Amino acid sequence: MKKLLLYKLFLLATILPIKLFAQDITGLWKGELYVDSTKKYLPYEISISEVKGKLVGYSHITFEENGKIETGVRDITIERKDANIIIEDVSLINNSFSSVPPKNIKKTMMVILTIEDTTMRLTGNWSTNRTKHYFAATGTVQMQRKNDYKATVLYKKLDSLKLADKVVFNEPAKKPQPVIVAVQPLVVPPVAVVTKPVEEKKQPPVIVKETPPVVTPATVAKIIEEKKAVASIVKETPHAPTAVAVTKPVEVKKQAPPPTVQPAIVKPVAPPVAVAIKPVEVKKAPPVIVKPTPTPPVATPPVITEKPKEIATVVVEKKPEPLILPAAATGAADVNKRTISTTQSVFYTADSLVLTLYDNGYVDGDTVSVVMNGEVIFSKQGLSTRAVSKTIYITKDTPDSIKLVMYAENLGSIPPNTGLLVVHDGESVYDVRFSADLTSNAAIILTRKKKQ
Repeated sequence: MKKLLLYKLFLLATILPIKLFAQDITGLWKGELYVDSTKKYLPYEISISEVKGKLVGYSHITFEENGKIETGVRDITIERKDANIIIEDVSLINNSFSSVPPKNIKKTMMVILTIEDTTMRLTGNWSTNRTKHYFAATGTVQMQRKNDYKATVLYKKLDSLKLADKVVFNEPAKKPQPVIVAVQPLVVPPVAVVTKPVEEKKQPPVIVKETPPVVTPATVAKIIEEKKAVASIVKETPHAPTAVAVTKPVEVKKQAPPPTVQPAIVKPVAPPVAVAIKPVEVKKAPPVIVKPTPTPPVATPPVITEKPKEIATVVVEKKPEPLILPAAATGAADVNKRTISTTQSVFYTADSLVLTLYDNGYVDGDTVSVVMNGEVIFSKQGLSTRAVSKTIYITKDTPDSIKLVMYAENLGSIPPNTGLLVVHDGESVYDVRFSADLTSNAAIILTRKKKQ
C-alpha cells in the first residue's frame, strides 16, 4: 500500500507541472503594477502573441505626472523557463510623456502562471536596471487574462497605431464537427408482374314476374251500374215473369295471378266530402283596470335646526427636523479596526469644497465609504466613470484640518480597491489617487490655508 501511494504522489508531482507549463498564455492580460518607492498602483496591460514559435507582444502603462495622465506603449519579449515567465521591455513605440523619457532603462518582470477554475493570473515581481543617473526601481505585478480583449485600452491603442493585425492569439482547439454523409435513396428495379385474366362470372337469368291487373274504382262503379240496370228491367215486366229471360250480370273474370303471387284486393274508396268549417270567433276579454292603492300619508318629523358648535382649533407648529448624517453602521463598519497606510495633504482656501469620486481608470466593481472627521459622507458608494459629488460648506465652526478616510468595502475584481478623489477648491482642482484594502485605509488631510 505504501509503495502504491508513493507511486501516485510521484505521478501527480511529475504530470501536473507538465500540464501547467504547456498551458497556452497567449492573449491580453490586464492588471496593475505596484511601485515600491511611490507606493502607488499603476494600470498595466500586456498582449502576448505567438509568431513562428516565439512569444512577443506589447505593453501599455498609465500614470500621473504633475496632475496630468500620461501613457506609454512598448514592445516586449516573453520567455518561459520551467514555471517562470520572463517579460522584458524592448523599445518605446508611442507615448504622451510631457518630458523626454530616460534612455537605456528597461523593465524586467518575473511572473508565475496560476489557474483557478477558468481564471488565469500572472503574479510576480518587476525591476529596472540601474544607470549612472537613476537607481533601480522595484515592485510587484498582478494581471488576469481577459476574453473581451477588443474592449481594453491596449487593443484600442494598437488599433489606432495600425498594429492590431500583429496581435495573434491562439484559439482553443475546436471540437471536430460531425461529417454529414448524404444517403442516396435506394433504387429498386421494376419487377415484372404477371396478371391473370379476370374470370367473368355469368349472371343468373332475370325472371320477370307479370304484374296483376289493377282494378280501379271506375271499373267497380261500372259493374254496379250494369247490375242496377238489369234489376230495373225485371221489375218492369209483370205479365210473363217466367218467359222473360233474365240476363245475368257480366262477370268480370279476374286474371289469375302467378302461383307465387297473391291477388291484390282493392276496396272502392269513397270520394272525400268537403266540409265547410266556420272560423271560431275569439272573444276579446275586457281590459282589467287596476286601481292604484292609496298610500297612507307619512308624517314628516319636524326639522330642528341647531346652531353649529364652535370648535377650538389648535395650530401646531412643525419644527424642521435636524439633518442627520448616515450612521457609521451603514458604511465603514470597521474603520477604527484598520490602519492608515497612506496619508496625503491638500490645502484649500474657498468657503465650500466639492468632492467628486471616480474609479481609477478601470471599472472593476470597487465600492468605498468616505468618513469625514468621524461622520460618513459617502456610504458604500460604487466607483465608475460617472461622477459622484458632494459639497462641503466651510463655516466658522469647521476646524482648520479636515480628515477624510477612504474605507474599502470590497476589493473589486482586481485588488486592491483604488479610486480617484477630485477636490474642487473654487477655481483650483486637485486630483488625489488613493488605494485601500480590507486591512488598511487611505487618509487625505484637507488643511485650510490662511489668507495673508
